[in-house]
Amino acid sequence: MNRKLVTLGAMAAVLVVALGGYVGLTRWNAAQAAAESAAAADIEVATLPADEISAIDSQVEGYALSLVKQDGTWQLADDAAFPLGQSYVDTMLETVAPLAGQGPLQDAGDLSEYGLGDGCDTIVLTGADGSTATLLLGDTNSLTGRVYATVEGSGAVYTVSSSVRSPFAHTRDELLQMEEIPYMDDILSLTVENAAGTWTYDFAAAEAAQEAGSTSSSGAASSDASDSSGGSTAGSSAAPDSTSESTSGASSDAQSQEDPQADLASQRADALALLAWQSCAAWDGDLAAYGLDSPAATVTAVYSDSAAGSEDSSAAADAQATFTMLIGSACPDGGYYACLSGSDLVYTIDADTAELFLS
Repeated sequence: MNRKLVTLGAMAAVLVVALGGYVGLTRWNAAQAAAESAAAADIEVATLPADEISAIDSQVEGYALSLVKQDGTWQLADDAAFPLGQSYVDTMLETVAPLAGQGPLQDAGDLSEYGLGDGCDTIVLTGADGSTATLLLGDTNSLTGRVYATVEGSGAVYTVSSSVRSPFAHTRDELLQMEEIPYMDDILSLTVENAAGTWTYDFAAAEAAQEAGSTSSSGAASSDASDSSGGSTAGSSAAPDSTSESTSGASSDAQSQEDPQADLASQRADALALLAWQSCAAWDGDLAAYGLDSPAATVTAVYSDSAAGSEDSSAAADAQATFTMLIGSACPDGGYYACLSGSDLVYTIDADTAELFLS
């Protein structure tokens, strides 16, 4: 009896070893096949050419997008005014038109086994002639990290890069393209119009006066606003007529007085250099709803634009550009509404930045 038990135990041990070897061999074969598949050259999975696609409808990772191309520009199907970033759509098309895949798999069988059944991610491409190609994206292969895909109706299953979904997994707001704020590190002059009047500071004139050895750059800043006594605001006084020195050799008090507007000018210039849109509040052109039809402040900066003459170094040194921003009413949840002059897009900006230009 004991001998039989020993024999059965030995046989069981052998069976366990054999099963383990079989499982190991199976996994090795699967891994080897996956490695060989991964090393295979990509092929083009049949889709429409990118330049012939006129519409994209996708349902990917819970994100739904519907885009159409009008007069060479992509837009949201349900909101033509939305400032859609064209580069996002370019990336979508580069990914799927055509789609690069490996395969097809032999004897693919039931598509649902690859996650390609009902409810899978879909990307529908429509051509200018109305023809369509529907891409289905399924499960991710655990060994290769690649995604199973097929063109609806073809029955062939391919594996594609795991990054195929990312260009389509965006909310509307993530696809919004805000207008660019220029790099203004060298502002030549700055003008602010607000309830207090019009204030102007000429940085170029102030720098020229400093280089000329003047101890006062008053006259670089000016304002048409008046104080309660009827006099002009600080910074509008005329520069001294001469640079005569006192008997001690020191400059006169008037000459040594610093420009009272220089600090404010510096703060405002720094604020523009660091200006950033916090969010885009509207794009329908209804500026009145945000206090921008009669703005609380209009900010105009003339700055050196080295990019304008980048091919000609001498021209670049003299190139100038103008930036004009309107500041409207305060936002309910903080900040202020703002827009670029002539634009229909309304943004929000930081309250501290806005308030520098409002008083």
